[in-house]
Amino acid sequence: MGARRVILLGSTGSIGTAALEVITHLRTVGVEFDVVGLAAGRNVDVLRAQMTEHGVDHVAIADSAEALDASVVYRGPDAALELVRSIGQPGDLVIAAMVGVAGLKAVLAAIECGCDVALANKETLVAAGAIVMPAACSRVCR
Repeated sequence: MGARRVILLGSTGSIGTAALEVITHLRTVGVEFDVVGLAAGRNVDVLRAQMTEHGVDHVAIADSAEALDASVVYRGPDAALELVRSIGQPGDLVIAAMVGVAGLKAVLAAIECGCDVALANKETLVAAGAIVMPAACSRVCR
């Protein structure tokens, strides 16, 4: 089996950077991950470094007009949603580490795409559990 594809929402925050550190470590012991998408709020400098380190060509930035050297860059408040919709595939791992409910639309899109979702915050379920759980169950509980 090949590398597990990962899309990381909130990559520049503390949870996102820690997730990338874990992925880097796991690669050293033979666990294969391919980070295919990164989404950030506004920290372009950290995002650039992550893109370079992990060879990511598809990125999303919610609040910055600075240039990014990526094949595809999504911008604006729905950038993470657009990222997931464009590259999400069944079986991808989407790590949702965005603050608050900022990543809610992207999480729902990941579920629609058949991705596995790892929630790194409780706000998604606290604020919208009545929407997220039925969506997830419609994919898993058949």
